[in-house]
Amino acid sequence: GWDFSVFENKNLLRFIQIKPLFLSSTKIKRDESNTIKLYIYDLLTKITNEAKAIKAKRIVIDSITLIESFIRDKYLRRVGLSYFIQSLKQLGSTILITSTILHTKPESLSLSGVVEFLVDGIIKLEYDPGREEFKRTISILKMRRTKHSEFIHPFEFTKDGIKIILV
Repeated sequence: GWDFSVFENKNLLRFIQIKPLFLSSTKIKRDESNTIKLYIYDLLTKITNEAKAIKAKRIVIDSITLIESFIRDKYLRRVGLSYFIQSLKQLGSTILITSTILHTKPESLSLSGVVEFLVDGIIKLEYDPGREEFKRTISILKMRRTKHSEFIHPFEFTKDGIKIILV
């Protein structure tokens, strides 16, 4: 129910679309490394410019899965994602990155299996429609330099935000 245009007009919020590159398959094979470098650099430049323009304290990447899927070569994906995330960290803002967990690879928290090693914290939200109650759960799988709960907690989305249900 938020009217995001109000926040955008006050320079409190910016949206940047992550768009894939459309190149012929021949050109991608020939120049894949350079194409990926340019794509990551261009994306970082856009994010950096917008973040500086509004003095962003928080940056949300929704979703890193989209960026991962653009990079087919495993080595280039690892290098590109590592550079991308390390560069975001240097902005001095809190960075929130969402990722989709594939049902075919539930042991991996990202498409590449790399992102979870590069970030400082992982909060996992799950939805199980087959459960009788507490269909939604939240757990903190990783949070560097701080103690945190190691339990799975039921939660619900409310008009006031996320509410953890104490049982």
